[in-house]
Amino acid sequence: MNKENNGFAIIIAPFNGDKPISLNVPFTLIKVALVVLICLVVTLFVGAKNIIEYKAFAKDYEEVLAENQNLQDQVLEFAAITERLREQVRNMESFDNSIRDMLEIENESSSSTESPQAANVTSDQLIAPSEQLMAVDPNRYILSGRSTLTRTLSELEVNLGILENQVPVQNDSLENLEEEVVIYTKTLAATPDIWPVRGHITSYFGYRRSPFGTGRDFHNGVDIAASYSTPVKATAPGVIISAKYSYGYGYHVIIDHGMGFKTLYAHLRRFKVKVGESVDKGQVIALSGNSGTSTGPHLHYEVRVNNVRRNPVNYLPK
Repeated sequence: MNKENNGFAIIIAPFNGDKPISLNVPFTLIKVALVVLICLVVTLFVGAKNIIEYKAFAKDYEEVLAENQNLQDQVLEFAAITERLREQVRNMESFDNSIRDMLEIENESSSSTESPQAANVTSDQLIAPSEQLMAVDPNRYILSGRSTLTRTLSELEVNLGILENQVPVQNDSLENLEEEVVIYTKTLAATPDIWPVRGHITSYFGYRRSPFGTGRDFHNGVDIAASYSTPVKATAPGVIISAKYSYGYGYHVIIDHGMGFKTLYAHLRRFKVKVGESVDKGQVIALSGNSGTSTGPHLHYEVRVNNVRRNPVNYLPK
């Protein structure tokens, strides 16, 4: 018997007694069926494995997309905060510099008379933010890879830290500036800057030939020509701290203007004020005369700053 015809016979016998049916199944057909079955099982297994892997990949991909979106949102938020802080610091610096330029006040970092607050500000803190900030390209914010977004976020965090540190420094600078402006304003108000009487100067501040004998002496003020009873005016607001007679000055008045400024008006004829009285700039305080050690009617005028006599010419308007 030929082996190629070997196989199985399947006999089907009906219950009703009909003739049985015989089906011959050769081995070749069985082999083909087994091969097809195996291929089908393998295909199903590989397909199931791919579906599982795809689902896992899709889940990871969605997580990456969500993380990138979160990073992108943080980048945009930090960029907006950084820009607002940058603008705030820039405006504060501009205002600070404008006021200092207007009042001719030096920056605390270069001033030899620093306030305690200014002394605590380091040179690194005084560097303009624009010189410290890292360059961040806004075009990288949108549709960027994770590494780029992470790097950009890191750069923005550095910039934000710099700006957050710069804001209190600028606040301290503005507070110091406010104090300096107050001092400057008070000093300006206390500075004697008008003529006590109108006339030409007959004797200037400094060494001169003595009008009372031979040799030279130091003249502590200026002598301004003025006839008898010429109204003498306060050259700045202040308080009368002396109104009396002495051998050299004769009848004289001293005004304390504050901020270290004092003025003296000597060789007077009559007082128009008394000690302790507050006076305004331009207010008449006395009448000129020729009292004390004097060669004729005039006004001897002195300016003192922190009890040091200064040249009054430097404070008189031209």
